[in-house]
Amino acid sequence: MEIEELVKQIKILSDTVNAQSERLDIVFEEGEVSLAKQQPPAKHKEDYYPSTNKGEKVFRLKQNRKEFISEEDYSKLLSRKEAQRPVEETGAKQPSFQQKYFKREASKLSQEEVIELFEPLKQALQDDFGYLDEGIWLYCMSEDRQPIWGNIDDDEVSVLARLMLKQGQKNAEVAASVRILVDSDIYIQVAAIVAPRAIRTYQMLKGSPRPRLRQMQREARIAAGKGGRPV
Repeated sequence: MEIEELVKQIKILSDTVNAQSERLDIVFEEGEVSLAKQQPPAKHKEDYYPSTNKGEKVFRLKQNRKEFISEEDYSKLLSRKEAQRPVEETGAKQPSFQQKYFKREASKLSQEEVIELFEPLKQALQDDFGYLDEGIWLYCMSEDRQPIWGNIDDDEVSVLARLMLKQGQKNAEVAASVRILVDSDIYIQVAAIVAPRAIRTYQMLKGSPRPRLRQMQREARIAAGKGGRPV
């Protein structure tokens, strides 16, 4: 009987402890919610207006003009629009042109780069030689369009590419030129598409009889004493 009574007492004590623990947890959680509700809302720049205090510029709270902050603290506040703006993750800072090509840790070409850049360099050289011919023909108004640089074959361009890569392993400036030549190939292609058409457009507009006709009409109006207003 004593053992049974002892077991009952232990069980009652255990139930009491568990009940107290659950009650304490609930009270603690409710306390957290209550404290969260009591926290004042965040202040923004729109909540203040400029004022002075003992000759110094301050910013007073619109809801309570006795409360004010310094100009330095005001500059640290966000506007409501800025506070609602989602935080953007700032990516890695892009290196400048000089840092990318002339201030690399290994500024000379490595053996891996030589292998990697060989074919792209050949293609870039062939493209540039073709664009060079296009520029010469356009400048000289050539009608036969005989290639000068653009007819370079694969063996010849391979020799040039190997020579440039070999010098790039010895000279940092040559290495930078190789990298720039390869990286800028797509931009040169775009320029080769746009530039000749832009020049031909300008030449066509310049040679159009319409501007000359307008000039003649303007001169006729001036001679007739009607002023030089464009027709």
